Amino acid sequence: VEQVVGDLAAPALGADLSGLSFDAVVHSGAHVNWALPYAHLRQTNVVGTWEVVRVCMQRGIRLHSISTISVANGESSIQPRSAVQGGYALTKLAAESYVRKAQDM
Repeated sequence: VEQVVGDLAAPALGADLSGLSFDAVVHSGAHVNWALPYAHLRQTNVVGTWEVVRVCMQRGIRLHSISTISVANGESSIQPRSAVQGGYALTKLAAESYVRKAQDM
């Protein structure tokens, strides 16, 4: 296991991955702050997760996504957006939804 330091808010995860070889990614990063609005957390929590998924899909490698809060209602469904309150929870809902959709691709 090797740790690669990057920045979820930066383009291309703020890391040069071109010379690295790996067969899986464990993603558990997020900006955790229950007081900030969605707009402030979106770049790190949503767009950063999109970028992690993109890297994995391009390389054909497995993604293990660990969410810091589960907004999922069971394994196969997700709570409606109207049931989720607060910027942080909304970013996690968006990120988890994207990861689930990517699994079906």
